[in-house]
Amino acid sequence: MRPRPPFRARQRMAFTLVELLVVIAIIGTLVGLLLPAVQAAREAARRSSCSNNLKQLSLACHTFLDQRQTFPPGAVGRYYDYSWIVMILPGLEQQDVYNSTQLPQWSTYQANYVAASGGGISTLSRTGASTALNNMRTSTLVCPSSPMPMLVKYDIATGRIGTSYAAVAGASDAAFKGSPLARSADRCPENNTAGYSENCANGVLHSPTPCAPYGGFGAWWGGGALVGCNPKKITDGLSKTLMIGEQSSWGFDGTNQNQCRAAGMIGWATGGYCTQGSPYNTAVIQTDRHVGSTLCGGSFLSNADGGYVSNRDVATPFRSAHAIGAQFAYADGAVRWVDGSIDNLLYRLLAIRDSGQVKAVAE
Repeated sequence: MRPRPPFRARQRMAFTLVELLVVIAIIGTLVGLLLPAVQAAREAARRSSCSNNLKQLSLACHTFLDQRQTFPPGAVGRYYDYSWIVMILPGLEQQDVYNSTQLPQWSTYQANYVAASGGGISTLSRTGASTALNNMRTSTLVCPSSPMPMLVKYDIATGRIGTSYAAVAGASDAAFKGSPLARSADRCPENNTAGYSENCANGVLHSPTPCAPYGGFGAWWGGGALVGCNPKKITDGLSKTLMIGEQSSWGFDGTNQNQCRAAGMIGWATGGYCTQGSPYNTAVIQTDRHVGSTLCGGSFLSNADGGYVSNRDVATPFRSAHAIGAQFAYADGAVRWVDGSIDNLLYRLLAIRDSGQVKAVAE
């Protein structure tokens, strides 16, 4: 009788249930650890894209400067006319859209402006804008991290871009209290007798002058041409003066969530509005609107936009969807982050081109 061969254990061909659960748990843990890193990388890319948008806008302003020896004014015309963004369209590779306006022939624009307005209030970009102007879509005007709708539809069913970027009109001269100018002729008063900050004219992309008081709707021709701020007037230094800032995050009107941006209810193309001292798509930096502030007054309910939108709030704060603070393009073209922890006095001084004060560059 042959002896029985030694016992051999059967070879196992699969995981046990416990082993499978352990593997799944390990994979879940790794995914949990990697997901925040992936999200952070995506946000870093979006923030870089937003910074690039500001860079492109600042370069377009410098192209305007090279051609006309001034930076663009905050707007041209008066009630609902063109914003500074329209004036720099050629530098944003939007020449056809720019040509669809009357701005390439400034004298023609002036003549038609007077005829269209009858000497009163014109509404060229609101009701008389070209199809190309109304239909323009470009990522350059929109922060990719912004949770707000890209389009505002209050004034037109198809909507216009509600830009994430606004020009810095300036701040009250009271920020440099030692100056006689701050005591006698504030160019950007936070509160005057009419309750508005009229004719803010101490920033780089400031309100054009002259601008009549509330009720007058005075014309602002910018000296009879597309004339803004000459670099010689930026005596504080181009590298220490804010020019364009980010408005990419929701704000509040005290009660309701609000599309908090200077583009307001009309969108990127609109500029002139005399009654509150800075036109659409520009913003005044005030003491109660610190960078990153959630306060965004002057809003109203727009059924077309499905929520509350900014109206004509002159001090719509600069506010970022990336963090508490905002990205800014300085007058020299550099783009830097201004943190919400910045000293409020320094923040206001950075908005003024000729304060004569020592400024530390915000990083």
